[in-house]
Amino acid sequence: MAGGAKMSRQECMMTKVATYIRERRAMGWQLKVEARELARFAAYADHSGHHGPLTTDLALRWARQAENQSRLYQARRLEIVRTFARFLAVREPDTEIPPRGLLGPAHQRVRPYIYTENEIIQLMDEASRLPSSNGFRALTYRTLIGLLASTGLRVCEALSLDRGDFDKESGILTIRDTKFHKSRLVPLHESVTSSLVHYESERDNIIAILTVRDFSFRCGEGQFCPQWFITPFPSSGTMCYLKDLADFLPAYTT
Repeated sequence: MAGGAKMSRQECMMTKVATYIRERRAMGWQLKVEARELARFAAYADHSGHHGPLTTDLALRWARQAENQSRLYQARRLEIVRTFARFLAVREPDTEIPPRGLLGPAHQRVRPYIYTENEIIQLMDEASRLPSSNGFRALTYRTLIGLLASTGLRVCEALSLDRGDFDKESGILTIRDTKFHKSRLVPLHESVTSSLVHYESERDNIIAILTVRDFSFRCGEGQFCPQWFITPFPSSGTMCYLKDLADFLPAYTT
């Protein structure tokens, strides 16, 4: 369908979505969430008997179908279909593009919690007391928290590390396929390098299921650690998230 060729009006919505996802991914976009939501939209449109170009009414009915979800989630669903509609409009001029903001804002940036140095220490101490059958969960989270706070890595980047990404001799981490599909080198403080070496040794002694390349942070009986670790600080009563640790280093170095 490249080159502006018109889509057949007999195509089902699922086929149109497949074409959209294929062409966008060929341009380098991952579209993980968008692909999942658009598949749901296409299934809804086809099962409801919709034929012809996409309409604003169809998009609204589908977005509002998630009535038990927040208005923000509904607006995000509509925004995803809106972007898809803009793609279709080039090939199907009768396509209706839902107006922007029809269900309100589709994004809401939550203000990150900026940890103090004392809170980082407190968080690591609390992580050290996490229960597990072999004590490995506590070691994993303590090491992971220290790594995030000292490097500014995103949680997903830390959890995606392979054994070969850690050069213990030079104290450098290689972060591959980042948010913008690039790689970068992250120099580590000597104390962080020592902690990672210790973690590797303990992990290999406790968990026998790891592959030769696998460096990934694990907890419990070898399962991957979740990205969300929540703990309240008694001093403030604030619920703090593991992902906020990425903002600790920039906050104190800029």
